Amino acid sequence: MTLSDFIANDPSSPFRDPVAGETAYIAPATMRAFAQAVSDAVLRASAMLTLDYSFNGSTTPQTANGQLRLDTDDQTAATRLWLSSVTGDGVDTGELLLRYDAGSTLRADDRNDATRWQRYAVIGEPTLVNPQTVEFPVVWQAGGAELATQALVVVLVPST
Repeated sequence: MTLSDFIANDPSSPFRDPVAGETAYIAPATMRAFAQAVSDAVLRASAMLTLDYSFNGSTTPQTANGQLRLDTDDQTAATRLWLSSVTGDGVDTGELLLRYDAGSTLRADDRNDATRWQRYAVIGEPTLVNPQTVEFPVVWQAGGAELATQALVVVLVPST
């Protein structure tokens, strides 16, 4: 993928040969589409995203900053997983989280106890359920002991 590919497909972006001294104009919409495509390609090529969260045992989507919640007390039966769009260390990841679609994997590891972890497959498109919470439709894949209500490392692996 190159910028030239986007320009060639966008008749609103007259592009002249800058080597021959002609000016170049690229429509803003074309630049946005190119930037989005590059961003998506980088996300897909990345190995994983690791974020700081804490587990909250509440089964409602009203997350506070830095929280992960599930829709059930049985961590192996969860069908929805909620992540705050702001991590435990204050990073706003809302837009980035929405790009982890069906086929992605989400793993939650207890920060202090390696035996406590759960891994979920994302089975649909994530959605923003309120200004600070991203909902993932999930199915449980594997796990160790149940997560405790304490610090977690959340690892997201994008679909390929």
